[in-house]
Amino acid sequence: MSHLQKPAWSGAHQAAQELLRQQQQGVVFTGLPPSLAPVELMQAYATQDALVESVASQHHTHISGYKIAITTPVMREFVGFDDAISGCVLADRVFQNGHRIHAHERQHLIIEFELALQFAEDLPPTTVAWTADSILEFIACAYPCLEIACGRPPARLM
Repeated sequence: MSHLQKPAWSGAHQAAQELLRQQQQGVVFTGLPPSLAPVELMQAYATQDALVESVASQHHTHISGYKIAITTPVMREFVGFDDAISGCVLADRVFQNGHRIHAHERQHLIIEFELALQFAEDLPPTTVAWTADSILEFIACAYPCLEIACGRPPARLM
């Protein structure tokens, strides 16, 4: 898939709205009903895009960056994925040093130590996979950071 091509799926908006409803109501995550559940990875990405669009609109914010997740074999095995996944970081979810969050306002608080990379420019299209060496020239700065993951735990972890 081209980096400029967005995944499409006719059920994405409805699935995203159900996820948003569950999140807003603090429902323990048990998954989407079968009629709304994506069955292919690109359907899941289309649902994610629809969810990000809805949340960004509601919060009057925009995408400020991107992230990769589930990068280790152990985590991929734990969640049943074959590869890492990617997602967006919304601007209103990025905080400066000293910002306070309140654990009692979260259902399931996880703090992860991360490395944030600031790119000097957009990556050009390529037909070969990026490597640590080939991407290095595009990185302007690396920052230590914390990810405050405040997701709803799956029912199987409760």
